[in-house]
Amino acid sequence: MPRKRQPVQWYPAEPAIRALEQRCKSSPLRALAGDIKIDRRTLERLRHRRRLRLDCADRIAVALGRHPSELWPEWFCDSSQP
Repeated sequence: MPRKRQPVQWYPAEPAIRALEQRCKSSPLRALAGDIKIDRRTLERLRHRRRLRLDCADRIAVALGRHPSELWPEWFCDSSQP
């Protein structure tokens, strides 16, 4: 029996962009990229996105030292709600 595919979840990029810009105030993007071990070009591309997939949002939040629910309060939603 084939596995049922889960729908892709998307989150707005704006909270991640704000967190990134907040961190960039204290250090340049190149230094920040090295500190959080994410390619500088990836961080540059993030600034031009409107939304992020769940897995990418998770990696970015954790790399910035945050839990995803701090950036996206809807991260944990009640699945019993319609």
